[in-house]
Amino acid sequence: MLCGDQLELFPHTSVVRGKIYVVSSHGLYYFRYVANQGHQVLIQQTIPGGNVNSKLAQLRCHQVQAWIDSGKFPPQEIQRRIQMWKRKSYERSSTPD
Repeated sequence: MLCGDQLELFPHTSVVRGKIYVVSSHGLYYFRYVANQGHQVLIQQTIPGGNVNSKLAQLRCHQVQAWIDSGKFPPQEIQRRIQMWKRKSYERSSTPD
């Protein structure tokens, strides 16, 4: 169910780390991007696309994991990219009267 090895623990450090977790909500499981510095959570962002069984959510989870692994994007940029998915989904579902 998880994309990558997200369950390893990191020692307290000043380095900002991004990871993907699976979280439960209303009996279903969803992917969540979390960036932390030591034990302080800086960013929490649910990855849109549905629950973990959704092909779209799985695809996006792997994309976020690739961004994390590349080291090219700071956590704020990854959060911005995830939020763009949310906006695009909203724009498609809303139609003018």
